[in-house]
Amino acid sequence: MYQSPDPEMGRLRATHLAAIVRLTPQTMSANIVSGAVIVWTFSPGVPKAMWAWLALLILTCLFGLYNWWVRRRRSILTTAPQGLHRAAWHATILSLVWAAVPVVWFPHASGGQQMVVATLVTGMIGAGGFVLYPVPTASAAYVGVFSIASLTALWRAGNPDFIPVAPLIFAYSPMVMAASLT
Repeated sequence: MYQSPDPEMGRLRATHLAAIVRLTPQTMSANIVSGAVIVWTFSPGVPKAMWAWLALLILTCLFGLYNWWVRRRRSILTTAPQGLHRAAWHATILSLVWAAVPVVWFPHASGGQQMVVATLVTGMIGAGGFVLYPVPTASAAYVGVFSIASLTALWRAGNPDFIPVAPLIFAYSPMVMAASLT
């Protein structure tokens, strides 16, 4: 289905892509709010790099919103396989922007800050995997980047209390990916 040139498969791909695109305002808004919560969590001593990260996140989300806005009245009737590849790349780019939070700031954060970051990342793995499931490659890429970033953050933190969290990531992230691939 995902590679077939058959017109019926193009319509099916379009339906899958439209299921994600219709949620763009909600998902991009949630990303901006979540980014603001992360910065708030690290206040009053917010690192300058975190402000730059938030600006990058907002620009990424505004780019997504702009593209949605320009195309919002157009029906997606058929989609070539490249349309799904683009969706996967967009999901990967957004997850890479988010990956900075656990990788860069989690290891040296306070306990409360780590709890907020861990809760957010866990929620984003679940919510992102679910929202993106109509395009399995997008869902798998998004969840994969978040999972690798989470494991990297745990390793960088060097706290033996976090060791039990790694098997949980290894258990649940593939489950979220498998759900999108079925």
